[in-house]
Parts: sequence; structure tokens; C-alpha cells
Amino acid sequence: FRCMKLELSVGAGLLGFHPEMKLNAPRLMEIWRELDERRMTLILDLGFIGEPANQKEELLEVVDAFPNLRLCIVHLCYPPLTSPADDPKWATWEDMLVLGCHPRIYHDIAFGGLLPDDEDYPFSRYQELVKKAVDVCGADKLIWGTDVTGFLTKATYRQGLDWVRRHCDFLSENQKAMIMGETARRVYNFDG
Repeated sequence: FRCMKLELSVGAGLLGFHPEMKLNAPRLMEIWRELDERRMTLILDLGFIGEPANQKEELLEVVDAFPNLRLCIVHLCYPPLTSPADDPKWATWEDMLVLGCHPRIYHDIAFGGLLPDDEDYPFSRYQELVKKAVDVCGADKLIWGTDVTGFLTKATYRQGLDWVRRHCDFLSENQKAMIMGETARRVYNFDG
């Protein structure tokens, strides 16, 4: 499979060093064009809600400019798990989540170190966010993952599988199969 991951977050990514850069900047468009020509998938870490990489309109412009390019936005767009329910960050998160409605934009649901300290297996609060994502853009737009280095501070690898396979009761078996591998097989072109 062929893909490129780009870390854009402020803490450790491109926009931490170039905070004014736009995802549709000419220099980046050259990279996106190359990925498009090679029919690759671009994996983007946009950082936390409110960071400069949360560029919804620019992302849509990029994906619309390159018909062979697929995008996967990691960590379910970083839901603001430590923010109160009335924090405007939640509305921004839902707005970013809608990107998954585009035919060639996907979300991975890896949460790694995102979870608050009081969130334990089977991650009921995060399950609610996955349910929201399924309701917004469909299970066929979600890709399971662990971000294993952060994840292993919260659960075992088996629990990383089972929180979806055994505990997301709102998902049908077909939806679980999509999230647990079928969507990734298609998006990352594992078969060829």
C-alpha cells in the first residue's frame, strides 16, 4: 500500500514551525499533486481543535483539486475530551467531523493518549464519539487504529480490538467489519 502521513499539529508538526502555512499553499499543492498522480492516500494529523491545521475549507479545496487523492484524518479529528459540553470546541469538532461526508475523506478512530485519565476500557465516552461519527458520515468512513504507544498506557492490544468488536453495541457486524479492516483495505489499497 502507498500512503504519506503528515504531522501538522502545532506541538510537533509542520504548522508548529510554519503557523501561517495553508494546506492549499502552492508548495504543498505540489506535494498533493504528486500524491494524486501516484494514487496515494494522504494521512493527516491536524492536531487539537483550534490549532492552525484545522483548515476545513482548505482541505476541501485540496481534495477537490485532485480526483485520485484520498485523505484520512487521524484521531477522529481530536475530540476535545477534557472540555465541558458547552465549550465551543465541540461545535468546531463536529464541523471537522463532517469532512468524512466527502467521498474521499476518511477518519481513523485511534485515540492513543487522547483519553482523560478517568476513561478506562471499554471507553464508553469514546464509544459515544464513534457513534456520533457513524451517524454523521457512516461506518464505511471510519478506520480502526490504536496509536499504540499512547494506547498501551490505557489498555492491552486485545482490549484495543475488543472495545469495538465486543462493546460498540450500536454497530452491526457489517459495520464492525468495515471499521476493523474493510475500509482500510479499500482506502489504502491493500489489494493492489
